[in-house]
Amino acid sequence: VWAASAQLSFGQLVTNPQAIPRTGNPPVIFVNGYQTNCSSVTFAGEFGIADQVLQAGNRASLFFNTCNISGKPPIEALGTAFGSYLGTLTYADATPVTSVDVVAYSMGGLIVRSYLSGKQATAGVFSPPTTIPIRKAIFIATPNFGTPVALLAFGLLDAQTTEMASGSQFLMDLNTWNQTHDDLRGV
Repeated sequence: VWAASAQLSFGQLVTNPQAIPRTGNPPVIFVNGYQTNCSSVTFAGEFGIADQVLQAGNRASLFFNTCNISGKPPIEALGTAFGSYLGTLTYADATPVTSVDVVAYSMGGLIVRSYLSGKQATAGVFSPPTTIPIRKAIFIATPNFGTPVALLAFGLLDAQTTEMASGSQFLMDLNTWNQTHDDLRGV
C-alpha cells in the first residue's frame, strides 16, 4: 500500500521544471489563456483539480503560466518562451524530458500553435523548431479563427487581444503557414 501511495504522490503539480519525477508517463504541461489581471493567477484557479485527477494516472503536471512573461508580449513571444521552457525541462535525475503532453486553454492554444509553427513577429515569417517534444495536445476553447470577445469583453487593447481578434494578421499567418501540410507538426 505504501509503494502505491508513494508512487501516486509523484503525479501532483510539479513546481520545479528541473526536478520532474519519472512516473513512466510523459509529464503534462498546462498552458493558461489571456489574463486581464495576473496578480491572483494560480493553477487551481485556472485548471481546478486537474493535477489531482492526473495524479491517479501517475502523471506529473506542470503549469506554464502566461503571467510569468511580463508586459503582455505578443503571442509569438509567448510561443518562443514556451519553446524555451520545454527546452529546460529535466527529470529529477538531470536527464532531459523528451516527451510531454499539453493541455492548453484559450489563448494558450494559440501559444502552443505559435511555438509549433515557429511564428515570428514579422508577418508571414516562420522558423519552426526542428524537434517537437510534444506528443499530444488538447486545446480547450482556443480561438483558432479569432474572437470578437478579445477586444469587446476584455476592454483592453494590447498585443495579445489584437492578435486574438477575428481577422488579425497573426491568425491569418498561423492558419495558413503550412498549407497542404500538417500545421500541428504531427502532434
